[in-house]
Amino acid sequence: MAQCDSKIFFPDDPAHRPQFSECPRNSETKRRTFRFGDPAKGEPPVINSVVKLCRVCAREWDSQVLYAERIRVKAKVKAAGAR
Repeated sequence: MAQCDSKIFFPDDPAHRPQFSECPRNSETKRRTFRFGDPAKGEPPVINSVVKLCRVCAREWDSQVLYAERIRVKAKVKAAGAR
């Protein structure tokens, strides 16, 4: 199996803090993501990629995506109410 692509290691014990080092676990799942390209470097406007993650890192990834989605929806509702 391939190694997890996460650059942050989340210990199994929640009492320990995350560490800024590569995760040593094997990847078990994939997540799709994107970033905006740099036209000065000749990159396309949007760069799609697939990230291989272990179970623990995937759980953290999903919680951050849900948090960002809640913020986006709240901002959209607030903007609609301001009209």
